[in-house]
Amino acid sequence: MKSIFGFIRHLFQKKRGNSIEPLLHSNAERLFGEWSSGFGISVPPSSRPLRLADVVGSYAVSGSNPSTTSEGYFGTLQLEPCGALVKAYWEIGHTHQPQHGVGFLKNDLLALDFYYAEAGERFYGQAIYRVAGDRLVGFWREHADGRIAPEVATLKNRLV
Repeated sequence: MKSIFGFIRHLFQKKRGNSIEPLLHSNAERLFGEWSSGFGISVPPSSRPLRLADVVGSYAVSGSNPSTTSEGYFGTLQLEPCGALVKAYWEIGHTHQPQHGVGFLKNDLLALDFYYAEAGERFYGQAIYRVAGDRLVGFWREHADGRIAPEVATLKNRLV
């Protein structure tokens, strides 16, 4: 638990050239609306707030990178409860690149801060998903450049 709080603290420390707004309960809905409108994607809100049991499980993910080529990727996502928070673990691409995150539920949204390492450097970002049946439809961005890209996670197995 101590490492999770250290991770969260690290995310909010001032970084070189970082003007990314942190994910908070107060701005998750606005950010999701702004991000989704940029892609012309509309995901209707749920009729009730999410519970941890609604989202924990194993997912197959696919998405686009925010580069100009918008190359696609695939992988897996594991969501587990961690007290009142949600712990996330992605494995992306053929190399199964590990990415770690922690986040929260806000009404019908799942908001996550994440990080991964590549070539000895750590990268940080954010993802926000809305539940649509057995899918999480969302968007993500890295702190380094702030560009946004879509991602969809399809439930494979629900944790009980």
